[in-house]
Amino acid sequence: MRIYVIPDSSETKFQSFKRKAKEKFDNGIDAIKQHKEEIIEIAPLALGALAVTAKVITKSVHLKQERDLKDRFVWDNRLGHYWKTRRKLSNNEWLEVERRKKLGEDIGTILRSMKLLR
Repeated sequence: MRIYVIPDSSETKFQSFKRKAKEKFDNGIDAIKQHKEEIIEIAPLALGALAVTAKVITKSVHLKQERDLKDRFVWDNRLGHYWKTRRKLSNNEWLEVERRKKLGEDIGTILRSMKLLR
């Protein structure tokens, strides 16, 4: 048995949202009760697919974060911390940093003079 409610003009947005959410919840419960056997058959497959999808997505996110860390941060052995750069350094910029580092310059000074620090 379904009850249809005619919205009151003095009903607030929250009350309207609450009423609509309750209607959708009740409709969902009715659908579950009507299609119980189908849900029991499909649920394990859907949950397995959901688990695999979540695993793939989280793995790709973590790999992207690690790649960004590797590309955007430069480790300074003398000071023992990372320098955050504006962007990924090109090969020529890395060669310049390595050349100047061998001459005894500090990595922070090198990156600052090349205007690469964030």
